[in-house]
Amino acid sequence: MTHDQIRMTAAPFYDGWTNYQRLFTEAIANLTPEQLLLRATPGQWAIWQIVAHVATAREYWFRHLGESTEDVAALFPHSADGLGWEDDEDHPQMNDELVHALEITWSMIDDRLRRWTPAMLQAEFSRERDGRRHVFTRQSTIMRLIGHDTFHAGEVSMLLGAQGLPAIDLWRPADTWLPAAEASSSREG
Repeated sequence: MTHDQIRMTAAPFYDGWTNYQRLFTEAIANLTPEQLLLRATPGQWAIWQIVAHVATAREYWFRHLGESTEDVAALFPHSADGLGWEDDEDHPQMNDELVHALEITWSMIDDRLRRWTPAMLQAEFSRERDGRRHVFTRQSTIMRLIGHDTFHAGEVSMLLGAQGLPAIDLWRPADTWLPAAEASSSREG
């Protein structure tokens, strides 16, 4: 796809989400199995469940748009029923599975953003829930998922911080971040 073709799609409007995805996925990839089991209190989700929920929600909403792919849908066979990996406490997902789920669901989203035009974002879809019909658009779904991803990244970050572990910094610029030593030397030069 050429640069001009990409500019005519919805992708440039959501460019920062790519960086959030990369930073969140990198942070999860670096957690130990013990860290993935951290939770705020008994009865609340562990980090692995929160991350699994992020990936499952992506597939769930894209399924309602008719935009999920076979490989993604196969990973979350029960998402249409509102069930995800996070609902099975007896089978915690570890780094490789969680990273794969984040990457494959991101690939699905990124592909659609590069295909959809701004006008296509207003297409309406509906679903039945609790006996009521809910209408939504691609735009509202994207905004829901951006908020959902960042909310849960913050939740994971708080759990890590409560244990004295590094937070997830989603607002670190993708191309301009330098380690502190390099940043101070580049300002001096």
